[in-house]
Amino acid sequence: MPKISEKTALQTAQNFQVEASKSGFEWDNIEDLLEKLNEEILELRCGIENKDDANIEEELGDILFTATNLVKNLDYDAETVLKKANNKFERRYNGMFELFKVHYPHKSSDELTFEEWDALWKIQKKTEK
Repeated sequence: MPKISEKTALQTAQNFQVEASKSGFEWDNIEDLLEKLNEEILELRCGIENKDDANIEEELGDILFTATNLVKNLDYDAETVLKKANNKFERRYNGMFELFKVHYPHKSSDELTFEEWDALWKIQKKTEK
């Protein structure tokens, strides 16, 4: 097993899962793994409803760990996938801000509602399709 301090948490999670799969501790199929992800999300919802901070943190970790396992089982690298998602978010976020300047030239960013920001996000997302 890799030492945790040598890698990011994401890389460590994927390495743990690779090692586990070598020993036969592996999901039979992607559908079962997707069901496990849904189960973890339901457990998070329960933690949120109960305002149980310790449970919320645990379930968030379980979701990330399970999602990382899904990435591995689909033969992708979790670090690469997340970097690409970060780059996409940054590109869209910056584009959304440019749209904000055009559509709301007399407002400051904190004056917009979430719905207005979301509309700008959707416009920006369409420009990339």
